[in-house]
Amino acid sequence: MSSLSQLSSTGKQVDEDSTEQFIMQLIINVEEHILLHHVNKLLALPMIQNIIQIPTPEPSGQIKKGFAETCYSTAGLPYNMAGRIIGPRGCTVKAIQLLCGCGIELNFIKYNLLLIQIFVEPDYESIV
Repeated sequence: MSSLSQLSSTGKQVDEDSTEQFIMQLIINVEEHILLHHVNKLLALPMIQNIIQIPTPEPSGQIKKGFAETCYSTAGLPYNMAGRIIGPRGCTVKAIQLLCGCGIELNFIKYNLLLIQIFVEPDYESIV
């Protein structure tokens, strides 16, 4: 009889663990959907829509890859510079990447030296 009760308690523990994992994954999914909802609401603002509607220049020149990089010293700053660029949960970087069609990478080269790299897919010079 004791083996049945042990098996039952083990089964309950497994059920509780899997339920907890399911709930944690559900919370993560809900947070991602809420974030996406708010980013979409932000991008629906009229002032942002006007930016999106600006026509791109006519394609001309050679096809090349756009790339820019710069370094900033974060020594002595009273705030987290990378955190400000990234924004809460990456919202700022995601919005910039979506609006501009570019990729942004932030890397610390040294303790107080932040490397910012911006790159775009190969396109005509006038567009890049």
